[in-house]
Formats: sequence, C-alpha cells, structure tokens
Amino acid sequence: MQSEAAKRDAVTGCLQTHGGLTRSELSKLTGIPRSVLSVVISDMLRAGSVVVAQTVPSSGRGRPAEVLRLRPNTPQYLGISLQTRRSYLLATDATYRPLVTVKIADHFNVDSATRVRQLLERARQEGTGLDLSYLQGAGLAVSGLLPNTDLVSPADSAAQSAQLAQVTIEEELSLPVVVEGTTRAAAVAEVRKRSDLDNCFYFRVSDGVGAAQISAGTLVTGAHRLAGEVGHITVDPEGAQCFCGKRGCLETLCSVPSLSERLGVTGEYGVVQAWEDGSGQARELLTNAVATAGRIIAQCAMLTDPGTIVVAWTLVQQIPQLLQVMKDSLDEHLLPSLRGVVQVEAALLPEANAVPLGAALLAAQEV
Repeated sequence: MQSEAAKRDAVTGCLQTHGGLTRSELSKLTGIPRSVLSVVISDMLRAGSVVVAQTVPSSGRGRPAEVLRLRPNTPQYLGISLQTRRSYLLATDATYRPLVTVKIADHFNVDSATRVRQLLERARQEGTGLDLSYLQGAGLAVSGLLPNTDLVSPADSAAQSAQLAQVTIEEELSLPVVVEGTTRAAAVAEVRKRSDLDNCFYFRVSDGVGAAQISAGTLVTGAHRLAGEVGHITVDPEGAQCFCGKRGCLETLCSVPSLSERLGVTGEYGVVQAWEDGSGQARELLTNAVATAGRIIAQCAMLTDPGTIVVAWTLVQQIPQLLQVMKDSLDEHLLPSLRGVVQVEAALLPEANAVPLGAALLAAQEV
C-alpha cells in the first residue's frame, strides 16, 4: 500500500512530465483509484501545490472536467535542525523538492537564536530557488528532551534553546513554527522516502540516542511529547551519570560522544577508525554497545509490534559486522514468533537531510 506521500509524489511526477491533466488521466497514469486520488488532489489543492488551470466541458451530461497543473510558485516550507555539534537548514517547495540546504558546524557556546540567524542568512545568500515570500511554515527540530510545559525536565537547556529559536524564526519570518525532536523529525522524513514504512520503529544514534514509532503512517508523540526516549532506559544502574539525572542510560553507552571519549578518539570517524585498526578495546566496546542496543530495541518491538525496524546509526551502517551483531541480539531477545518476521534495515537518508527535511514535512502537515 502506497503512503500518502508516495501518492502525492506520483501525482507530482505526472504533472511535471505531462503538464495539465484531468483527474481521470492522473488516475490512469498513476494507477491510483479515482476515489483515493480525489482525496490526494484535495489535499494538494488545499496546500497550494496544485491549481485548477482550466475547466473542460463534458461531452455528455457529466460534470465538467478540471485540468490540474502544478502551481508555478508553490508554497515553500523551511526545516531547521539544531543539534549539539552542527545545525542544518533545508527549504522545500510544496512538492518537497529541496531548494537550498545549509550547514553550520563547530558552534559551541553559540546560542540558538544566533544559529538560526546564521542559517537564514546563508539560505538567503545561497538559495537561488528560495523565495521567502512563498514560505508558509517552518519546522524546528531540536536535540535533547522536549517535554510539554506541564513537566519539569532536567534538560531545561533544550527546552529553552527550542523556545529561543522558535521566537527568533517567528520574528525573522513571521511564520508559524512547529517544534519537534530531531529523531522524530528524521523518522518522518525516512517514512516519506519509503512507501513501505506505514508501521516502523526508527532507532537513531548520533550525539544522543532516540527512537520514534510510526503507526499506520502517523508519528506517535505521546501524552507529554516524550515517546521514543529509549536513550534514557537504564541498562546499568551503576553506570555513568546521564544528563537526564539517572545513571547508566543507554545513551551513556552508545552515543557518539560517549564512545569517542571512552576510546580516546575524536568523533565518529575516530571510532570507526579504531575498529578498522583492529583495536581490541574498540571491538569489545562497540560490540557490547550494539548488542545492548539490540536488546533494548527488541523489548520496544514487543511493545509496539513494528513491521520494520529502521536503524540510523553510522557505525552500524558502515561496519557490516556490527549490523550482524545487532540482528543477532534482536533475534535473541524478540519473541520467537517475531524472529525473521520483523525486518531490520539501515536508514536510507543521511542525518544532514533527514532531520531538516522531517522538520519541513511536519511544518507542511501543520499549516
């Protein structure tokens, strides 16, 4: 079954190739039934990506046929991702075609408002296809715990950073802003990339560790916007102190900063290099981290029953032995009836695209 995004993409592709088409012609070319296509077209008309170019009188007693075209100047959406070590901006049109992508890195001690302004300035300079007057909404993805305002979080800095960035975007662009966590934003983008992911568990490791559940094509956020915080499941009660206030969280074992610090190397590249150099310490540390993550994912899978588990973890994606370690750990801890049934696949989208694109998609859904 095609996802809604895949159906929109099919319609967009046909209109890009053939120009103006009626609903009947679109149904034949895309293979989408008329009743389903009607809903897709209504959504695209409402979003402004498609317009009625002309009306053709019917040869019989039926209603006149509308010829649909892509809007020449379609609405545009902005996705901004603020992470610990880098920030991204991606702008798309209403067909989700990227117009400009911007990255800034090494911005320690730079507040979120300044980072937002830097990204927007770069986008104005480099985005030849970007017209800010067509922007309809912005999505903001921020790393860290982002509970709703009813909760007190130990990660106040994340919530404050998000609020400061949100206010800055609203002031700079006079746009509504949708705020979400980086992992959930990335999961939204990955699902749009692949039409077979209506039900999936998305596990992501970067500067932190997080997960997202997609159920029937819908992102699950939870009552307090904390669904998917698997990085704060305790795996070792006597382990290292985590920023969340607990000890021995999965994040203290698996995150890139934790692994690189324990190996005495710099960043993800250094961790991969230590493995490839045959370091016994690196091999033991990474194997244990990946096996533990596999166990936690298996436990989550028994709660959520996903069709597919998507892993966005550069170490596992670059080192085939580690992917096998994860699959073996999953098989060991899953229900026997689920072994070989729940598929484990590497994410298709790199972080630089997934998080800001997901933020832009969330903005398009909300406005």
